[in-house]
Amino acid sequence: MPRCPRGERDRSHPRPRSNEAAPVQATARFSPGPWAEAPSCPREEQGRPGGRQRGLLEADLVILQFPLWWFSMPAILKGWIDRVFTRDFAYGSLPRYGNGPLAGKKALVTTFTGGAESHFGERGVNGGIEDLLHHVLHGTLYFTGFAVLPPFVTHSAVHVNDDQYAAIAERYRKRLIGIESDEPIPYRAEAGGDYDEARQLKPGREASGRSGLQLHRKS
Repeated sequence: MPRCPRGERDRSHPRPRSNEAAPVQATARFSPGPWAEAPSCPREEQGRPGGRQRGLLEADLVILQFPLWWFSMPAILKGWIDRVFTRDFAYGSLPRYGNGPLAGKKALVTTFTGGAESHFGERGVNGGIEDLLHHVLHGTLYFTGFAVLPPFVTHSAVHVNDDQYAAIAERYRKRLIGIESDEPIPYRAEAGGDYDEARQLKPGREASGRSGLQLHRKS
């Protein structure tokens, strides 16, 4: 198979360094405080879905941290969600979307892209980053009840130098320290009166100019 010239490599996906994108290690360089403490789950239970579910129930904040891979999460994390977010634990009865079994907890997605920030803007060739992550932010986390915080995104992760790496780590540290005061994304609750019996957004509820996935945000 011919090799892609370095200058023409697809920048939409991080190129791992030593099997992982370098900024993924940022959280290991500081202690963000009590949010970093793992739920009390016995070691022998940690690899089992039941043990992970217990950890989710005990957690106040859940962070999903991953490199954006083919505009989604890597398969290993998707498999973890499939095994842990099971029916009758994370979903299975109404209401959903903001009022699910995991309501009262916060969730943060931290992700890293290979492409530049401009590629992920409203007019960017890759699409807006929150639209690309909608299936995770809204379709997985908000669906099961989490208050979903705006994602922490680092763009052009494959080009990070040491100084930029330190700046990213410091920005992430400050974000985690102040996370209790972060406002969640204002998604519409399914039981909040904005949807009709067919689960369609009622006419006139959207802000002027809103369309597509943005319809499901109150502001």
